[in-house]
Amino acid sequence: MAASEEKRAEREARKKERDAARAKRQYERLRSHVVTCPACGAEALDHMTKCPKCGAELTPAGYKPAMDEKTKKRIRAVTYTVGAVIVVAAIVLVTVFN
Repeated sequence: MAASEEKRAEREARKKERDAARAKRQYERLRSHVVTCPACGAEALDHMTKCPKCGAELTPAGYKPAMDEKTKKRIRAVTYTVGAVIVVAAIVLVTVFN
């Protein structure tokens, strides 16, 4: 009986160690995305465009927050074309199978 309690205690200890290690990794991953606001010194995530504390403009790190107009137009054109093709194909299939 004491052996089973020892095993259970060991399992629980290993689980606590794994949970603590996981929490530490998550915290470190979060900390790698934190930047300091140049206006007030508050911490903000690197993808934010405004400081959550003072509202000052922040420059997002690692990517552009908005797409350029040329890319938007290209995506819109492809989306409309694919949508039109799907609608035409659906109409053709409905007329053929009726």
